[in-house]
Amino acid sequence: MTKKSDAVLSSPNRQSYVAVLLILGRTFIAVFRQAMPIFLVLLFRQNPEEDQPPVFLYAGLALVVLVMLWSMLQFIMTRFYVQYDELIVHSGVLQKKKTSIPLERIQTVHLEQSFVHQIFDVFRIQIETAGSDKSEVRLLAVPAHIAGAIRELAVQKVDSGTHDTNSAVIDAEEAGTGIAAKTLKNRWLYHDVFAVIRIGLTQHHLKSGWLIILFLIWMYDNLQQAGIRLENYAHLAEEWQPGLWLFTFFATFLSIVVVIISIVRSLLRYWEFTVDREKGGWVITSGLFTRTEKTARDEKIQLIRWSDNWLKKLGNQYDIQLFQATGYKQNSQQRLLIPGSTLAVVHDIFQTLVGEGIPENLAWKSSHRLFFYRTLIMLLLVALLIWPAMVYIGYEEANAIVLALLMYLILKRFLAWQRWKYASTDEHLFLQQGTFATNYYVIPMGKCQSVSIHQSPFQRGRSLCTVVIHTAAGSFQIPYVSLWEGSSLAEQILYKSSAVIHPGFSGAL
Repeated sequence: MTKKSDAVLSSPNRQSYVAVLLILGRTFIAVFRQAMPIFLVLLFRQNPEEDQPPVFLYAGLALVVLVMLWSMLQFIMTRFYVQYDELIVHSGVLQKKKTSIPLERIQTVHLEQSFVHQIFDVFRIQIETAGSDKSEVRLLAVPAHIAGAIRELAVQKVDSGTHDTNSAVIDAEEAGTGIAAKTLKNRWLYHDVFAVIRIGLTQHHLKSGWLIILFLIWMYDNLQQAGIRLENYAHLAEEWQPGLWLFTFFATFLSIVVVIISIVRSLLRYWEFTVDREKGGWVITSGLFTRTEKTARDEKIQLIRWSDNWLKKLGNQYDIQLFQATGYKQNSQQRLLIPGSTLAVVHDIFQTLVGEGIPENLAWKSSHRLFFYRTLIMLLLVALLIWPAMVYIGYEEANAIVLALLMYLILKRFLAWQRWKYASTDEHLFLQQGTFATNYYVIPMGKCQSVSIHQSPFQRGRSLCTVVIHTAAGSFQIPYVSLWEGSSLAEQILYKSSAVIHPGFSGAL
Protein backbone atom coordinates (compact mmCIF):
# COMPACT_ATOMS: atom_id res chain seq x y z
CA MET A 1 0.00 0.00 0.00
CA THR A 2 2.82 2.35 0.82
CA LYS A 3 4.56 1.61 -2.45
CA LYS A 4 1.39 2.37 -4.36
CA SER A 5 1.06 5.72 -2.60
CA ASP A 6 4.70 6.59 -3.20
CA ALA A 7 4.31 5.80 -6.88
CA VAL A 8 1.21 8.02 -7.19
CA LEU A 9 1.72 11.13 -5.07
CA SER A 10 4.69 10.85 -2.73
CA SER A 11 7.23 10.63 -5.55
CA PRO A 12 7.64 13.27 -8.29
CA ASN A 13 5.19 12.88 -11.15
CA ARG A 14 5.09 14.35 -14.61
CA GLN A 15 2.06 15.18 -16.66
CA SER A 16 0.69 12.81 -19.25
CA TYR A 17 2.46 12.78 -22.60
CA VAL A 18 -0.69 14.38 -23.97
CA ALA A 19 0.55 17.55 -22.26
CA VAL A 20 3.34 17.74 -24.86
CA LEU A 21 0.73 18.11 -27.62
CA LEU A 22 -1.25 20.67 -25.62
CA ILE A 23 1.85 22.71 -24.76
CA LEU A 24 2.98 22.48 -28.38
CA GLY A 25 -0.38 23.71 -29.68
CA ARG A 26 -0.62 26.54 -27.17
CA THR A 27 2.96 27.71 -27.78
CA PHE A 28 2.66 27.44 -31.56
CA ILE A 29 -0.55 29.52 -31.59
CA ALA A 30 1.06 32.21 -29.43
CA VAL A 31 4.19 32.35 -31.63
CA PHE A 32 2.14 32.28 -34.82
CA ARG A 33 0.11 35.29 -33.71
CA GLN A 34 3.25 37.27 -32.93
CA ALA A 35 5.13 36.27 -36.07
CA MET A 36 2.24 36.52 -38.54
CA PRO A 37 3.05 40.10 -39.71
CA ILE A 38 6.66 39.12 -40.46
CA PHE A 39 5.62 36.07 -42.49
CA LEU A 40 3.09 38.12 -44.45
CA VAL A 41 5.75 40.66 -45.36
CA LEU A 42 8.14 37.94 -46.50
CA LEU A 43 5.43 36.10 -48.39
CA PHE A 44 4.11 39.04 -50.42
CA ARG A 45 7.32 41.00 -50.93
CA GLN A 46 8.23 41.94 -54.47
CA ASN A 47 11.76 40.91 -55.36
CA PRO A 48 12.87 42.01 -58.81
CA GLU A 49 15.96 39.83 -58.66
CA GLU A 50 16.10 36.24 -59.67
CA ASP A 51 14.29 33.69 -57.60
CA GLN A 52 16.07 33.07 -54.35
CA PRO A 53 15.67 30.25 -51.83
CA PRO A 54 12.47 30.69 -49.79
CA VAL A 55 14.15 31.96 -46.66
CA PHE A 56 10.84 32.41 -44.87
CA LEU A 57 10.13 28.69 -45.27
CA TYR A 58 13.45 27.80 -43.64
CA ALA A 59 12.75 30.29 -40.88
CA GLY A 60 9.31 28.78 -40.37
CA LEU A 61 10.72 25.26 -40.15
CA ALA A 62 13.33 26.43 -37.67
CA LEU A 63 10.63 28.13 -35.62
CA VAL A 64 8.54 24.94 -35.56
CA VAL A 65 11.54 22.93 -34.36
CA LEU A 66 12.25 25.46 -31.62
CA VAL A 67 8.63 25.39 -30.51
CA MET A 68 8.68 21.59 -30.34
CA LEU A 69 11.89 21.61 -28.30
CA TRP A 70 10.50 24.29 -25.99
CA SER A 71 7.31 22.30 -25.42
CA MET A 72 9.28 19.15 -24.65
CA LEU A 73 11.48 21.02 -22.17
CA GLN A 74 8.40 22.47 -20.45
CA PHE A 75 6.97 18.98 -20.14
CA ILE A 76 10.21 17.53 -18.76
CA MET A 77 10.81 20.32 -16.25
CA THR A 78 7.27 20.19 -14.78
CA ARG A 79 7.06 17.80 -11.81
CA PHE A 80 4.64 17.65 -8.89
CA TYR A 81 4.26 15.63 -5.70
CA VAL A 82 2.86 15.80 -2.16
CA GLN A 83 5.30 16.06 0.74
CA TYR A 84 4.82 17.16 4.34
CA ASP A 85 1.18 18.17 3.75
CA GLU A 86 2.21 20.36 0.82
CA LEU A 87 1.62 20.12 -2.89
CA ILE A 88 4.95 20.95 -4.52
CA VAL A 89 5.21 21.82 -8.21
CA HIS A 90 8.49 22.38 -10.08
CA SER A 91 8.28 24.18 -13.42
CA GLY A 92 10.14 26.55 -15.71
CA VAL A 93 12.81 26.14 -18.38
CA LEU A 94 15.09 29.19 -18.39
CA GLN A 95 13.86 30.32 -14.99
CA LYS A 96 13.07 27.47 -12.65
CA LYS A 97 10.12 27.88 -10.32
CA LYS A 98 9.07 25.92 -7.24
CA THR A 99 5.52 26.35 -5.93
CA SER A 100 4.61 24.94 -2.50
CA ILE A 101 0.98 25.03 -1.42
CA PRO A 102 -0.11 23.69 1.99
CA LEU A 103 -3.09 21.43 1.47
CA GLU A 104 -5.16 23.30 4.04
CA ARG A 105 -4.74 26.54 2.04
CA ILE A 106 -6.30 25.06 -1.09
CA GLN A 107 -9.64 26.73 -1.77
CA THR A 108 -10.78 25.06 -4.98
CA VAL A 109 -9.59 22.21 -7.18
CA HIS A 110 -10.86 22.91 -10.68
CA LEU A 111 -10.83 19.92 -13.05
CA GLU A 112 -11.65 20.13 -16.76
CA GLN A 113 -11.96 17.63 -19.56
CA SER A 114 -12.19 18.98 -23.08
CA PHE A 115 -12.94 16.70 -26.01
CA VAL A 116 -9.22 15.94 -26.41
CA HIS A 117 -8.84 15.25 -22.69
CA GLN A 118 -11.76 12.83 -22.74
CA ILE A 119 -10.20 10.86 -25.62
CA PHE A 120 -6.98 10.26 -23.66
CA ASP A 121 -8.69 10.10 -20.22
CA VAL A 122 -6.66 12.97 -18.75
CA PHE A 123 -7.62 16.13 -16.85
CA ARG A 124 -6.64 19.78 -16.80
CA ILE A 125 -6.16 20.90 -13.18
CA GLN A 126 -6.31 24.43 -11.74
CA ILE A 127 -5.73 24.93 -8.03
CA GLU A 128 -6.96 28.14 -6.39
CA THR A 129 -5.85 29.56 -3.05
CA ALA A 130 -7.03 32.49 -0.97
CA GLY A 131 -3.92 34.58 -1.47
CA SER A 132 -4.06 35.04 -5.24
CA ASP A 133 -6.50 36.29 -7.84
CA LYS A 134 -5.37 33.64 -10.33
CA SER A 135 -4.63 29.93 -10.29
CA GLU A 136 -1.59 29.02 -8.21
CA VAL A 137 -1.07 25.77 -10.14
CA ARG A 138 -2.06 24.84 -13.70
CA LEU A 139 -1.45 21.35 -15.04
CA LEU A 140 -2.51 20.79 -18.64
CA ALA A 141 -2.86 16.98 -18.71
CA VAL A 142 -2.84 14.75 -15.64
CA PRO A 143 -3.80 11.05 -15.68
CA ALA A 144 -7.18 10.26 -14.20
CA HIS A 145 -5.97 8.35 -11.14
CA ILE A 146 -3.53 11.13 -10.16
CA ALA A 147 -6.18 13.83 -10.66
CA GLY A 148 -8.56 11.88 -8.45
CA ALA A 149 -5.93 11.51 -5.73
CA ILE A 150 -5.18 15.26 -5.72
CA ARG A 151 -8.88 16.08 -5.54
CA GLU A 152 -9.42 13.65 -2.66
CA LEU A 153 -6.55 15.15 -0.70
CA ALA A 154 -7.86 18.67 -1.25
CA VAL A 155 -11.48 17.98 -0.35
CA GLN A 156 -10.93 16.03 2.87
CA LYS A 157 -10.90 18.11 6.03
CA VAL A 158 -7.49 18.94 7.47
CA ASP A 159 -7.01 17.65 11.01
CA SER A 160 -4.26 18.42 13.44
CA GLY A 161 -2.34 15.37 12.26
CA THR A 162 -0.98 14.51 8.84
CA HIS A 163 -2.89 13.51 5.73
CA ASP A 164 -3.31 9.89 4.87
CA THR A 165 -2.06 9.88 1.30
CA ASN A 166 -2.55 6.12 0.96
CA SER A 167 -6.25 6.20 1.82
CA ALA A 168 -6.82 9.14 -0.52
CA VAL A 169 -5.32 7.21 -3.43
CA ILE A 170 -7.31 4.08 -2.65
CA ASP A 171 -10.59 6.02 -2.28
CA ALA A 172 -9.96 7.76 -5.59
CA GLU A 173 -9.37 4.47 -7.37
CA GLU A 174 -12.34 2.71 -5.81
CA ALA A 175 -14.92 5.49 -6.20
CA GLY A 176 -13.81 6.60 -9.64
CA THR A 177 -11.71 9.63 -10.30
CA GLY A 178 -12.97 13.18 -10.50
CA ILE A 179 -15.49 13.63 -13.27
CA ALA A 180 -15.32 10.01 -14.41
CA ALA A 181 -17.65 8.55 -11.77
CA LYS A 182 -19.76 9.55 -8.75
CA THR A 183 -21.45 7.43 -6.12
CA LEU A 184 -25.19 8.01 -5.89
CA LYS A 185 -25.14 7.89 -2.09
CA ASN A 186 -23.25 11.23 -2.11
CA ARG A 187 -25.46 12.81 -4.75
CA TRP A 188 -26.91 16.09 -3.47
CA LEU A 189 -28.50 17.57 -6.57
CA TYR A 190 -28.89 16.62 -10.24
CA HIS A 191 -30.26 18.65 -13.16
CA ASP A 192 -31.63 16.70 -16.10
CA VAL A 193 -32.08 18.12 -19.60
CA PHE A 194 -35.45 19.69 -18.81
CA ALA A 195 -34.07 21.38 -15.70
CA VAL A 196 -31.18 22.81 -17.73
CA ILE A 197 -33.63 24.11 -20.36
CA ARG A 198 -35.59 25.84 -17.59
CA ILE A 199 -32.32 27.42 -16.43
CA GLY A 200 -31.74 28.70 -19.96
CA LEU A 201 -35.25 30.13 -20.19
CA THR A 202 -34.76 32.15 -17.00
CA GLN A 203 -31.26 33.48 -17.77
CA HIS A 204 -30.37 37.12 -18.22
CA HIS A 205 -31.15 37.29 -21.94
CA LEU A 206 -29.56 40.71 -22.46
CA LYS A 207 -26.18 38.97 -22.66
CA SER A 208 -27.38 36.90 -25.60
CA GLY A 209 -28.87 40.03 -27.16
CA TRP A 210 -25.51 41.77 -26.98
CA LEU A 211 -23.94 38.77 -28.74
CA ILE A 212 -26.35 39.25 -31.66
CA ILE A 213 -25.64 42.99 -31.79
CA LEU A 214 -21.88 42.39 -31.78
CA PHE A 215 -22.30 39.77 -34.52
CA LEU A 216 -24.25 42.22 -36.70
CA ILE A 217 -21.62 44.91 -36.13
CA TRP A 218 -18.90 42.40 -37.08
CA MET A 219 -20.78 41.44 -40.26
CA TYR A 220 -21.26 45.09 -41.25
CA ASP A 221 -17.57 45.84 -40.65
CA ASN A 222 -16.51 42.87 -42.79
CA LEU A 223 -18.84 43.91 -45.62
CA GLN A 224 -17.40 47.41 -45.51
CA GLN A 225 -13.85 46.06 -45.68
CA ALA A 226 -14.85 43.82 -48.60
CA GLY A 227 -15.98 46.90 -50.56
CA ILE A 228 -19.72 46.27 -50.23
CA ARG A 229 -21.36 49.57 -49.28
CA LEU A 230 -24.83 48.93 -47.93
CA GLU A 231 -25.78 52.57 -48.34
CA ASN A 232 -25.47 52.13 -52.13
CA TYR A 233 -28.48 49.83 -52.02
CA ALA A 234 -30.69 52.18 -50.03
CA HIS A 235 -32.68 53.15 -53.14
CA LEU A 236 -33.94 49.58 -53.42
CA ALA A 237 -35.83 50.03 -50.16
CA GLU A 238 -37.58 53.27 -51.02
CA GLU A 239 -40.93 51.60 -51.47
CA TRP A 240 -40.50 49.55 -48.32
CA GLN A 241 -43.01 50.83 -45.77
CA PRO A 242 -42.42 49.05 -42.48
CA GLY A 243 -45.49 48.83 -40.31
CA LEU A 244 -46.33 47.82 -36.79
CA TRP A 245 -46.78 44.20 -37.78
CA LEU A 246 -43.29 44.09 -39.34
CA PHE A 247 -41.71 45.63 -36.25
CA THR A 248 -43.56 43.09 -34.09
CA PHE A 249 -42.35 40.26 -36.32
CA PHE A 250 -38.69 41.28 -36.09
CA ALA A 251 -38.94 41.91 -32.34
CA THR A 252 -40.50 38.49 -31.83
CA PHE A 253 -37.94 36.81 -34.09
CA LEU A 254 -35.05 38.49 -32.25
CA SER A 255 -36.51 37.49 -28.87
CA ILE A 256 -36.79 33.85 -29.98
CA VAL A 257 -33.19 33.85 -31.22
CA VAL A 258 -31.99 35.38 -27.94
CA VAL A 259 -33.83 32.74 -25.89
CA ILE A 260 -32.46 29.93 -28.07
CA ILE A 261 -28.91 31.25 -27.58
CA SER A 262 -29.43 31.33 -23.80
CA ILE A 263 -30.73 27.75 -23.82
CA VAL A 264 -27.82 26.51 -25.94
CA ARG A 265 -25.32 28.25 -23.66
CA SER A 266 -26.96 26.67 -20.62
CA LEU A 267 -26.88 23.21 -22.22
CA LEU A 268 -23.19 23.58 -23.02
CA ARG A 269 -22.36 24.78 -19.52
CA TYR A 270 -24.76 22.88 -17.24
CA TRP A 271 -25.22 19.57 -19.06
CA GLU A 272 -25.61 16.77 -16.47
CA PHE A 273 -25.12 19.24 -13.63
CA THR A 274 -24.49 17.46 -10.32
CA VAL A 275 -23.69 18.51 -6.77
CA ASP A 276 -22.08 15.84 -4.57
CA ARG A 277 -21.04 15.72 -0.95
CA GLU A 278 -17.72 14.03 -0.23
CA LYS A 279 -15.93 14.01 3.11
CA GLY A 280 -17.14 17.37 4.35
CA GLY A 281 -16.78 19.05 0.97
CA TRP A 282 -18.67 20.01 -2.16
CA VAL A 283 -18.04 18.68 -5.66
CA ILE A 284 -19.86 20.37 -8.58
CA THR A 285 -19.65 18.82 -12.04
CA SER A 286 -21.15 20.01 -15.33
CA GLY A 287 -20.50 20.60 -19.03
CA LEU A 288 -21.27 19.01 -22.39
CA PHE A 289 -18.16 19.15 -24.59
CA THR A 290 -15.92 20.40 -21.78
CA ARG A 291 -16.62 18.70 -18.45
CA THR A 292 -15.66 20.80 -15.44
CA GLU A 293 -15.47 19.98 -11.76
CA LYS A 294 -14.99 22.26 -8.76
CA THR A 295 -14.17 21.04 -5.30
CA ALA A 296 -14.17 22.90 -1.97
CA ARG A 297 -14.33 22.05 1.73
CA ASP A 298 -17.01 23.29 4.12
CA GLU A 299 -14.63 25.30 6.27
CA LYS A 300 -13.48 27.26 3.22
CA ILE A 301 -16.98 28.59 2.50
CA GLN A 302 -17.11 32.24 3.57
CA LEU A 303 -20.75 33.08 2.82
CA ILE A 304 -23.84 32.00 0.88
CA ARG A 305 -25.67 34.00 -1.77
CA TRP A 306 -28.85 33.21 -3.64
CA SER A 307 -30.37 35.48 -6.28
CA ASP A 308 -33.34 35.72 -8.62
CA ASN A 309 -34.80 37.91 -11.36
CA TRP A 310 -38.33 38.42 -12.59
CA LEU A 311 -38.10 35.36 -14.87
CA LYS A 312 -36.73 33.15 -12.11
CA LYS A 313 -39.47 34.30 -9.77
CA LEU A 314 -42.06 32.95 -12.21
CA GLY A 315 -40.42 29.53 -12.03
CA ASN A 316 -39.53 29.75 -8.32
CA GLN A 317 -35.84 29.40 -9.15
CA TYR A 318 -32.71 30.78 -7.51
CA ASP A 319 -29.03 30.76 -8.37
CA ILE A 320 -26.95 29.82 -5.35
CA GLN A 321 -23.31 30.77 -4.95
CA LEU A 322 -20.94 29.55 -2.26
CA PHE A 323 -18.20 32.15 -1.81
CA GLN A 324 -14.68 31.24 -0.81
CA ALA A 325 -11.78 33.42 0.25
CA THR A 326 -10.31 35.37 -2.66
CA GLY A 327 -7.27 37.48 -3.39
CA TYR A 328 -7.32 41.24 -3.73
CA LYS A 329 -10.21 41.03 -6.20
CA GLN A 330 -13.16 38.76 -6.78
CA ASN A 331 -12.44 35.57 -8.70
CA SER A 332 -15.32 33.67 -10.25
CA GLN A 333 -13.21 30.49 -10.21
CA GLN A 334 -13.40 30.53 -6.40
CA ARG A 335 -17.20 30.51 -6.30
CA LEU A 336 -19.36 27.42 -6.45
CA LEU A 337 -22.45 28.15 -8.57
CA ILE A 338 -25.62 26.06 -8.26
CA PRO A 339 -28.15 27.39 -10.80
CA GLY A 340 -31.83 26.56 -11.05
CA SER A 341 -32.27 25.78 -7.35
CA THR A 342 -35.16 26.36 -4.97
CA LEU A 343 -35.45 27.84 -1.50
CA ALA A 344 -35.55 24.30 -0.15
CA VAL A 345 -32.04 23.72 -1.51
CA VAL A 346 -30.90 26.99 0.11
CA HIS A 347 -32.23 25.81 3.46
CA ASP A 348 -30.59 22.40 3.01
CA ILE A 349 -27.20 23.96 2.25
CA PHE A 350 -27.51 26.29 5.23
CA GLN A 351 -28.53 23.35 7.40
CA THR A 352 -25.53 21.32 6.22
CA LEU A 353 -23.00 24.10 6.79
CA VAL A 354 -24.36 25.57 10.00
CA GLY A 355 -26.29 22.75 11.62
CA GLU A 356 -29.56 24.66 11.82
CA GLY A 357 -32.11 26.08 9.42
CA ILE A 358 -32.49 29.68 8.31
CA PRO A 359 -34.50 31.52 10.98
CA GLU A 360 -38.04 32.45 10.04
CA ASN A 361 -39.62 35.85 10.60
CA LEU A 362 -36.37 37.80 10.52
CA ALA A 363 -36.65 41.42 11.63
CA TRP A 364 -35.61 43.11 8.39
CA LYS A 365 -34.46 46.74 8.57
CA SER A 366 -34.39 49.07 5.57
CA SER A 367 -32.18 51.95 4.54
CA HIS A 368 -33.37 55.46 5.34
CA ARG A 369 -35.64 57.12 2.78
CA LEU A 370 -32.97 59.78 2.16
CA PHE A 371 -31.04 57.06 0.30
CA PHE A 372 -33.61 57.54 -2.49
CA TYR A 373 -34.73 61.14 -2.01
CA ARG A 374 -31.23 62.62 -2.15
CA THR A 375 -30.47 60.92 -5.47
CA LEU A 376 -33.92 61.86 -6.80
CA ILE A 377 -33.31 65.56 -6.12
CA MET A 378 -29.83 65.43 -7.67
CA LEU A 379 -31.13 63.73 -10.83
CA LEU A 380 -33.90 66.29 -11.22
CA LEU A 381 -31.43 69.17 -10.83
CA VAL A 382 -29.07 67.68 -13.44
CA ALA A 383 -31.99 67.10 -15.83
CA LEU A 384 -33.14 70.73 -15.42
CA LEU A 385 -29.64 71.91 -16.34
CA ILE A 386 -29.14 69.61 -19.35
CA TRP A 387 -32.64 69.68 -20.82
CA PRO A 388 -32.82 73.41 -21.74
CA ALA A 389 -29.28 73.32 -23.16
CA MET A 390 -30.11 70.40 -25.46
CA VAL A 391 -33.31 72.11 -26.65
CA TYR A 392 -31.49 75.41 -27.21
CA ILE A 393 -28.92 73.87 -29.57
CA GLY A 394 -31.76 72.42 -31.64
CA TYR A 395 -31.60 68.80 -30.54
CA GLU A 396 -35.34 68.13 -30.56
CA GLU A 397 -34.93 64.48 -29.61
CA ALA A 398 -33.57 65.65 -26.24
CA ASN A 399 -37.05 65.63 -24.72
CA ALA A 400 -37.57 61.91 -25.19
CA ILE A 401 -33.94 60.94 -24.49
CA VAL A 402 -33.57 62.95 -21.28
CA LEU A 403 -36.99 61.90 -20.02
CA ALA A 404 -36.32 58.19 -20.70
CA LEU A 405 -32.88 58.30 -19.07
CA LEU A 406 -34.24 60.21 -16.09
CA MET A 407 -37.07 57.74 -15.54
CA TYR A 408 -34.65 54.80 -15.82
CA LEU A 409 -32.21 56.21 -13.24
CA ILE A 410 -35.03 57.12 -10.84
CA LEU A 411 -36.58 53.66 -11.17
CA LYS A 412 -33.20 51.99 -10.64
CA ARG A 413 -32.50 53.98 -7.49
CA PHE A 414 -36.01 53.38 -6.16
CA LEU A 415 -35.72 49.62 -6.63
CA ALA A 416 -32.30 49.65 -4.98
CA TRP A 417 -33.77 51.50 -1.99
CA GLN A 418 -36.69 49.07 -1.73
CA ARG A 419 -34.38 46.04 -1.81
CA TRP A 420 -31.67 47.29 0.55
CA LYS A 421 -32.45 45.44 3.78
CA TYR A 422 -30.54 43.70 6.50
CA ALA A 423 -31.26 41.51 9.51
CA SER A 424 -29.09 39.85 12.12
CA THR A 425 -29.19 36.99 14.56
CA ASP A 426 -26.74 36.11 17.29
CA GLU A 427 -24.32 34.53 14.81
CA HIS A 428 -25.25 35.57 11.28
CA LEU A 429 -25.86 38.69 9.22
CA PHE A 430 -28.49 38.58 6.45
CA LEU A 431 -28.35 41.08 3.59
CA GLN A 432 -30.75 41.80 0.74
CA GLN A 433 -29.80 44.03 -2.17
CA GLY A 434 -30.22 44.51 -5.90
CA THR A 435 -32.20 46.49 -8.47
CA PHE A 436 -33.94 44.46 -11.16
CA ALA A 437 -32.66 41.23 -9.56
CA THR A 438 -32.58 40.46 -5.84
CA ASN A 439 -29.50 39.08 -4.09
CA TYR A 440 -29.61 37.54 -0.64
CA TYR A 441 -26.49 37.01 1.48
CA VAL A 442 -25.83 35.05 4.65
CA ILE A 443 -22.57 36.10 6.31
CA PRO A 444 -21.36 34.42 9.51
CA MET A 445 -20.21 37.14 11.86
CA GLY A 446 -17.24 34.98 12.77
CA LYS A 447 -16.06 35.30 9.16
CA CYS A 448 -15.98 39.10 9.23
CA GLN A 449 -12.44 40.46 9.23
CA SER A 450 -13.22 44.11 9.95
CA VAL A 451 -16.07 46.60 10.05
CA SER A 452 -15.89 50.30 9.18
CA ILE A 453 -18.44 53.11 9.53
CA HIS A 454 -18.45 55.88 6.91
CA GLN A 455 -20.21 59.24 7.12
CA SER A 456 -20.43 61.79 4.36
CA PRO A 457 -21.09 65.43 5.30
CA PHE A 458 -24.72 64.92 4.25
CA GLN A 459 -25.04 61.83 6.47
CA ARG A 460 -23.20 63.41 9.39
CA GLY A 461 -25.73 66.22 9.65
CA ARG A 462 -28.59 63.72 9.85
CA SER A 463 -26.97 61.10 12.14
CA LEU A 464 -26.79 58.54 9.34
CA CYS A 465 -23.93 56.29 8.26
CA THR A 466 -22.91 53.51 5.87
CA VAL A 467 -21.58 50.30 7.40
CA VAL A 468 -18.92 48.47 5.36
CA ILE A 469 -18.29 44.84 6.28
CA HIS A 470 -15.05 43.24 5.09
CA THR A 471 -14.72 39.48 4.67
CA ALA A 472 -12.23 37.22 2.92
CA ALA A 473 -14.77 36.86 0.10
CA GLY A 474 -15.30 40.59 -0.47
CA SER A 475 -16.80 43.70 1.09
CA PHE A 476 -20.47 44.54 1.61
CA GLN A 477 -22.26 47.79 2.41
CA ILE A 478 -25.33 48.67 4.44
CA PRO A 479 -26.08 52.23 3.33
CA TYR A 480 -28.00 54.99 5.08
CA VAL A 481 -28.78 53.50 8.46
CA SER A 482 -28.91 55.44 11.70
CA LEU A 483 -25.58 55.96 13.43
CA TRP A 484 -26.87 54.14 16.50
CA GLU A 485 -27.92 51.08 14.46
CA GLY A 486 -24.64 51.04 12.55
CA SER A 487 -22.55 51.30 15.70
CA SER A 488 -24.54 48.56 17.45
CA LEU A 489 -24.21 46.23 14.45
CA ALA A 490 -20.47 46.92 14.19
CA GLU A 491 -19.96 46.18 17.89
CA GLN A 492 -21.93 42.94 17.58
CA ILE A 493 -19.89 41.79 14.57
CA LEU A 494 -16.58 42.68 16.20
CA TYR A 495 -17.55 40.86 19.39
CA LYS A 496 -18.56 37.70 17.54
CA SER A 497 -15.55 37.69 15.24
CA SER A 498 -13.12 38.16 18.13
CA ALA A 499 -14.84 35.37 20.10
CA VAL A 500 -14.38 32.79 17.32
CA ILE A 501 -11.37 30.52 17.82
CA HIS A 502 -11.74 28.44 14.67
CA PRO A 503 -13.24 30.60 11.89
CA GLY A 504 -15.93 28.91 9.84
CA PHE A 505 -19.64 28.30 9.65
CA SER A 506 -19.46 25.62 12.30
CA GLY A 507 -16.90 27.52 14.37
CA ALA A 508 -19.13 30.57 14.57
CA LEU A 509 -21.80 28.68 16.46
